[in-house]
Amino acid sequence: MAGDVANKVVDGTNYTTYSATWTAVTTVPNITSSNAKIRVTANDNEAANNTGVATSGTYSLDTTPPTIDTFNFDSSNVAQDVINLTTTDTSALQYRLCNAADFLAPECAWTSITSASPTVINWTLVSDANGNDTVYLEVRDAVGNTTTRTGVGPAMPGSFSFKDVSNTNIGCTQSS
Repeated sequence: MAGDVANKVVDGTNYTTYSATWTAVTTVPNITSSNAKIRVTANDNEAANNTGVATSGTYSLDTTPPTIDTFNFDSSNVAQDVINLTTTDTSALQYRLCNAADFLAPECAWTSITSASPTVINWTLVSDANGNDTVYLEVRDAVGNTTTRTGVGPAMPGSFSFKDVSNTNIGCTQSS
């Protein structure tokens, strides 16, 4: 935006059209308003009658990203991993999950969230080089605000000892 609002050299005969781009989320983050307006002031830097002002009509402005309230996964079911997701926002939401941080794989497509209740998603987790199950989540609202999260599960133990301690008399020798 800095170059958009910098002084421009003009002459009185040849006219050049200039445009300015405003990225609201960077200058007024976390705002939700149904009666926003923009006022633009142009200054020709001349001594007299040097400014012109225009104000837009009222419009809706939303720079607030969605909230991810719950994001966890359950791998206790041998047949299928399950991800539990709960999100909130003032507009319709979509999510995408991926086993890669770049979200480029075909299975990382956007899916609509159709309920305010927790969304349960069947997902196949993929372990990284360290044996961690990692899944990446991105949620976006109807105007394109996004929130991301990364979920990492504990690594699978390499070796462990399993003992049945339900019967304490097994394997014990009694002496009289």
